[in-house]
Amino acid sequence: AVYVNNLMEDTKDMFIEKNEDFVNLVNGIVSPGGANYELPADIQVELRPYQVTGYKWLRTLANNGLGGILADDMGLGKTLQTIEYVTACIAEEIKAVQEGKSDEKKPFLIVCPTSLVYNWQDEFHNFAPHVKTIVVSGAPEVRKELIESYVDNDVIITSYPLIRRDI
Repeated sequence: AVYVNNLMEDTKDMFIEKNEDFVNLVNGIVSPGGANYELPADIQVELRPYQVTGYKWLRTLANNGLGGILADDMGLGKTLQTIEYVTACIAEEIKAVQEGKSDEKKPFLIVCPTSLVYNWQDEFHNFAPHVKTIVVSGAPEVRKELIESYVDNDVIITSYPLIRRDI
């Protein structure tokens, strides 16, 4: 969308009409800080302005059926931005189920390096203790049992090597 928009901006010899959805998509991607997404009230931390922008960028991408990667220097809060995003989505899914707009709430899957699996769970417990997390690890039969209990959890956390085995 951004590429096509730039091509249209460079075209001076023809009239181009952009609908509101297209304009909103491009603006949300190029300037996510202006998006109107509320931060979850039940997160126990205050985000820095650039973290709020990252959160809004994730929401903009997801609401348009797109994926993205938060990539910056270590220690700038990508985990926290993701926890904000996941928590907001969980709240929206719960509301949709309560209003009869959805049949079920689906858990999120976080796949990360083995060394960070329990860090992710700790971060959820620290900043969003109401979010139910489960770490899928251990012997194959234990992992199978944990995976089958997915409906009881909001977030399933596993490692790259274990997800390859479990698939």
